[in-house]
Amino acid sequence: MAQDLATRPVTAATLRAAIYARISREDEGNVDNTDIQVDECQDYIERMGWECVGVYVDDNRSAYSGRRRNRYEALLGDIQANKNDIIVCVEMSRLNRRLWYSIDLFRMAETTSLAHIATTDGGGLNLSTPEGIQNAIKLAMEQRTSPGGPASE
Repeated sequence: MAQDLATRPVTAATLRAAIYARISREDEGNVDNTDIQVDECQDYIERMGWECVGVYVDDNRSAYSGRRRNRYEALLGDIQANKNDIIVCVEMSRLNRRLWYSIDLFRMAETTSLAHIATTDGGGLNLSTPEGIQNAIKLAMEQRTSPGGPASE
């Protein structure tokens, strides 16, 4: 269900990309630290020819605990203000681990300029059509019940 951005009819120059990076625990030397995530996302945005319009980083914030993620909330505010067309992250689990948060984000695509969520491996979710939003919700539900997912924690 994740789709390759290269197969979508999108004009790269029109995309305003926002980077989201998160780590639950800031461990020195951890390959998943947020500086590495941001660098990887910036490289990906540059390769795609998009414009980076914001970087949102939540250090030491679980995406499952329900604790406030201030930068994630700022990202949502900018999406509601139609400042972003695409969110870029290294993997979907950096963005959300709670089903309802994911669904709320996907639904925002119905009324804002948010059209895609991209991962730096070239995958992601197309939120530009009702079918794409349905597929994104279905994927979020599958991840919720997969081994090692939040339901198994």
